[in-house]
Amino acid sequence: MFAAVRTDLATAISTITGLNTDPNGTVQAQVTPPAAVLLPADPFIDYSTVMDDDAFNLAFTILIVVGQAYSPDNQQTLDGYLEPSGATSIRAGLHASTSTSWDFVIARRARNVGLFEYNGQTYFGAQIDVEVSVS
Repeated sequence: MFAAVRTDLATAISTITGLNTDPNGTVQAQVTPPAAVLLPADPFIDYSTVMDDDAFNLAFTILIVVGQAYSPDNQQTLDGYLEPSGATSIRAGLHASTSTSWDFVIARRARNVGLFEYNGQTYFGAQIDVEVSVS
């Protein structure tokens, strides 16, 4: 079930032209910017969201990798991914997606905009917190 959710999230993100995403939603050792890396968040699973024993929520972080350094062009690219709507909006791509592996998906917030390290390399980008409800 988790693999199906990851794959469906990756499919939704891959609708954004030019944004590299692993088609199975698995973590990759190396990225080629611009890229979106799907990571399990902490906590990953919330079993206590509803009284239904088969329902639970999953939390993911989408790591947006725009480039190896800050630049005005990289900032403009990142702005497009963080917009609430539009052709390059990750939020809009997620919210427009349909899936048989979840009941709903919601992009909660964008955070940590700036430089960060991924697998020993410094990149410019941000994180988007995503919640998926499964039953």
